[in-house]
Amino acid sequence: MAPLSWWPFLVLVFLLGILTRVYSLTAFAIMLLIISAIAYRWRKHALDAVSYHRRLPYWRGFPGERLALTVEAENRKFLPAPWLRVADMFPSAVAPEQEGALKPTHSPEFGHLISLFSLRWYERDRRMYSLLLRKRGVYRLGPPRLESGDPFGIFEQVVEPEIYNRVTVFPEMLP
Repeated sequence: MAPLSWWPFLVLVFLLGILTRVYSLTAFAIMLLIISAIAYRWRKHALDAVSYHRRLPYWRGFPGERLALTVEAENRKFLPAPWLRVADMFPSAVAPEQEGALKPTHSPEFGHLISLFSLRWYERDRRMYSLLLRKRGVYRLGPPRLESGDPFGIFEQVVEPEIYNRVTVFPEMLP
């Protein structure tokens, strides 16, 4: 939806309410204009000072090992982020152990790890996953796609920061 493309319609409803002296219609149009103006302004600053990080104890391992992955979202501003959706790109060879944790993408070798957060002002939230190293190789994690918006769900903002990490899976040790 194009931002604010329906404001002319609300102005028309406002004028129609004034001309026909239906003041409840006028009040309704004014309330919708105020709410949409607040929502539009909120969307513009929804992802300001919001950060996302992946943390692993080690960035390397052998096939069959499990690593504790921590994903962390932080809101470092006074304006809360009522909803934050992070879709993080992961290769299936270094995916979370839980079945179905990765959502399918256009490529069969990759999936999205979806994390949903609700962050108040100056709040940090963490999610813990267990990564299973399945196949040898060097794998790139990322980039994440951060989506957020206003509390009414009218507008949203999307950012794709250049946050990449590499996980190395060594060859299997033979006797």
